[in-house]
Amino acid sequence: MTTLELTRVTQDNPVLLALFERAYRQILAPAFPDTNQAETLDKFLAGMNGEIKNFDVVVNLIGQNLRDIDRAELAGISVAYYYPEHNVGNLAYNAIDPNIRQGGLGKAMVQCRIESLKEKAAERGKTLRAVFLEVNNPERAPKELDTMDANKRVAIFEKWGARKVGIDYVQPPVYEDGTFCDYMDLYSYPVDGRYANRKDVSAFLMASYCLSYGTTGDRQMALRTMYNQLSEWKPEPQLPRGVLAGYEMGKAELRPV
Repeated sequence: MTTLELTRVTQDNPVLLALFERAYRQILAPAFPDTNQAETLDKFLAGMNGEIKNFDVVVNLIGQNLRDIDRAELAGISVAYYYPEHNVGNLAYNAIDPNIRQGGLGKAMVQCRIESLKEKAAERGKTLRAVFLEVNNPERAPKELDTMDANKRVAIFEKWGARKVGIDYVQPPVYEDGTFCDYMDLYSYPVDGRYANRKDVSAFLMASYCLSYGTTGDRQMALRTMYNQLSEWKPEPQLPRGVLAGYEMGKAELRPV
């Protein structure tokens, strides 16, 4: 089994930045063809550079020879968002080269993103309160805009520990003139054995909607509907001590570089 390298992209490393742009175009963009869901490369870079309030972007790359631009072979890319004012994270994107068939790689990349978000919170003297994931609903999502079977994806994430938040989730527009996305569900991943509670979900909704050009008009109506449903939702219980659902690294072998 080939051991793959894992590295977090930073703004002060031009080689990793160049590989990030390559991974975005070659792996991430083809995996997310729906323009209502996909963020632009420019927004990712702005989030990494601290140019957007309450929006930090964390990018991890997986591959071989990741410190050598000429020899690098990319296997996957994962992107997470940290909202420092609300201290919650979003496992935004996870994409693997379709030619790579190494068991456990996707699962390992989920865990790597959670750890990166915990590091982001720690840099601000905080303990990350919750992590979320937006997933296409198999019944509502347009099949032509998905690159894999939505039922299979949901089953995989649930096997890894994700649990659905019981609201009719509506993703805010990712562009100023974009549209709402009402065919996704919101899931919570455990952070050190703890799933999100109502306050955590409320913080995530406020963070993502404030980032999406304010909370007026239609955005305010969508938020109000979800808040009303949230009051009736029963959060997942905390996992027993020592049990971390979905955290095993699987068969993939990753070496931080």
